[in-house]
Amino acid sequence: MKVKIKPFCLNRLFVCNRAQVSLELIILFAAFFGMLALILPVMSSSLGALIESSDASLARRISIEIADASSLMGFLAEGSVKEFDYYPAKSISVYSSGSQVVFESASKKFFAETGFSQSIPKEDFSSKFIITVLRLAQGVRVEVERVSDS
Repeated sequence: MKVKIKPFCLNRLFVCNRAQVSLELIILFAAFFGMLALILPVMSSSLGALIESSDASLARRISIEIADASSLMGFLAEGSVKEFDYYPAKSISVYSSGSQVVFESASKKFFAETGFSQSIPKEDFSSKFIITVLRLAQGVRVEVERVSDS
């Protein structure tokens, strides 16, 4: 005996399966976006901490390089020059306090002793800047220059 299946039942079964697949996809997308909503704030704060850490590390490196260059310039001839290019991730402040040059990130301060009084006004740098260490007859001078975006 042969069982005859009505086309209507097959069609109904097909629609029912498609609805189940659509529902499963909706649940899958909801789970994905739910996890994304949980992970995104954590990633955002981690990225901010990484950028602050990067600027603090750069400020430390700058202070060491400028202190070393200032010390070296004391032994070189008058007119000697050394330039350094720096690119902060977010922002670094540079200014002088007596014979020290201060490099400040959002979270830390670092000092470079130059041995001679400096007059650098406080300035924030968020893009490329150049620090020049010069040997003059009076001693060592540190200059900071902003590089314009061109």
